Amino acid sequence: MKLHSTFLVVLASTIMLSCTPKENRIIFDKQANQEILYGYATTEVFENPLFNQWYSSEYNSYTLDSILLDSLKLYTDKVSVKMVIGTWCGDTRREAPRFIKIIDHLKIRANSIEIIGVNRSKMCPEAGIDSGYVEYVPTFIIYRQSEEIGRIVERPNHTLEKDLLNILKQ
Repeated sequence: MKLHSTFLVVLASTIMLSCTPKENRIIFDKQANQEILYGYATTEVFENPLFNQWYSSEYNSYTLDSILLDSLKLYTDKVSVKMVIGTWCGDTRREAPRFIKIIDHLKIRANSIEIIGVNRSKMCPEAGIDSGYVEYVPTFIIYRQSEEIGRIVERPNHTLEKDLLNILKQ
């Protein structure tokens, strides 16, 4: 009977863990003293009232550089992006919506975009973001054929479009 009960407890735990959402998870971060995005996410997470006001405002008000966008389209083949963001961070709240707007206009496939929310320590071990992987957020890591070719860290040097073009032209 004990073996049977133990089996049922293990089975129930396994089922519960497999039902835990693996994307768009929101947790309370004591260091940030607020609820944050943590782990893998999709852009749909920004529809959540916790994030929607700052996200929509920045996304809608950002004016794209259409000339640079046309140039960028020449280089987006076989490109993927990892966005490491902290929803508690002002720089993320400004740059992430802008960057996503650029990606949307470039029509980069959703499965080529990886968004990872980190805690105030800039870590999310569950998503492979350990201490030292990023120093500042947001960090946009650009890959071509799975090889990292550049990063935009915290804020662009010029504009997001120009910095992205400089990375992609390499």
